[in-house]
Amino acid sequence: MPLVVISPAKTLNYDAPLPRGVPAATTPRFLASDTRELLATARTLDARAIKSLMGVSDAIAALNAERFASWDDAPARSCAFAFDGPAFRALDAFSLDASAAERLQSRVRVLSGAYGLLRPLDEVRPHRMEMGTKLETRRGKDLYAFWGDRVAEAIAEDVAALPEKERFVVNCASQEYWRAARETHLAERLGVRVVTCAFPGPAVHAKSARGAMARHVAEGAETMEDLARFRGRRGEWRVDDEQSDEKTLVFRRVEEASAKPRAGAKKRDASAEPRAGAKKRDDARTPAPRKRIRKTSA
Repeated sequence: MPLVVISPAKTLNYDAPLPRGVPAATTPRFLASDTRELLATARTLDARAIKSLMGVSDAIAALNAERFASWDDAPARSCAFAFDGPAFRALDAFSLDASAAERLQSRVRVLSGAYGLLRPLDEVRPHRMEMGTKLETRRGKDLYAFWGDRVAEAIAEDVAALPEKERFVVNCASQEYWRAARETHLAERLGVRVVTCAFPGPAVHAKSARGAMARHVAEGAETMEDLARFRGRRGEWRVDDEQSDEKTLVFRRVEEASAKPRAGAKKRDASAEPRAGAKKRDDARTPAPRKRIRKTSA
């Protein structure tokens, strides 16, 4: 049974009504110690320093300086309902009933620069702190040094808590965030099997696919064969057997089925950066040609 790991979103939404019967928010495991320590450092930065550190606009730098200063008074909600980027729109926690939300809680993890590792129902406050931020703390020069092995050890702990049936981690995070999981430490020292899902092509499609894969896992995918049957929310993805093996599943995007826009699109957060004219691509995660995937028993 896999535990799927995804990246957070820059875009936030604290206004959309929560679905009825959604489970109560939970507390992030690193909040009391690590996150509070990180916040104390962030509060020493003014808007000019934040702009330089994060490479954001004056408006976003000022917004985040205010967020750090008023953190304890800010609204909070479960991260699956607060994050609003392409991956989380594809994950679509708003359409899950209470029992499905509980499954999501046990099968999905979200990497975070501010919180380390989150469960979908873990409560978060508005913030902007990407994992690649070079915020110097007493632990080192950036957030990778700050989190050290904590994230990998937390992932290993959560994998060990899964039912005893083909336990492994599904990496659906971006390279920036997955680096914090320290895969070598995770696999070689902690004994956790890692399977990476790659979605070559425009980044916006790759992000949506990662969120849809997280939902696929939460809805019951338990084996490599189950993962390979992933089709996306509109049936637009197919596994590339020639490029896939036991460690990597490569998916190719086919022509999308026609679909109407989802009603009630959520409001975008003011802290989201405008997208540049040219589409970004996510080709860096495409591996060299590999052997066909080995079939394993269910």
